[in-house]
Amino acid sequence: MNKHQILALIAFSLLAIFIAIMSYFINQYGWLETIICIGLIAGLLFLIIFIKNKMRYSALLKKYGDKKLVKKIINRTLWQGQTIEQVIDAIGEPKDIDEKVLKTKIKQTWKYFPSGRRRYGLRINFDDGLVVGWDNKL
Repeated sequence: MNKHQILALIAFSLLAIFIAIMSYFINQYGWLETIICIGLIAGLLFLIIFIKNKMRYSALLKKYGDKKLVKKIINRTLWQGQTIEQVIDAIGEPKDIDEKVLKTKIKQTWKYFPSGRRRYGLRINFDDGLVVGWDNKL
């Protein structure tokens, strides 16, 4: 079974569990109460996500002090001249790193989103800790 089949099976199982729970609550309490509960739970989840995003924005703003730069990081944007720390804040740690140490500089290739053996959806090239380019196959 491949990764996509497993994810489909998990999604189907979660949907079946959700339908079973909904059926139980509707039989036990009625439609109106069930819909109100779902609305309250959804509202709480959106509030938690909103607060989490605000906290992340505040932390990044405190760290970098530039609203435009923070917006780029939150939008997961890559640009030339971006530092390693900014890339980590934007898209996270890489799955693999290739590094070449030369006389005058250090070249690194960070690899993200593996799609097979030695295949990656995104490769970011760094020279001396700054982004100089990337190859996006997503």
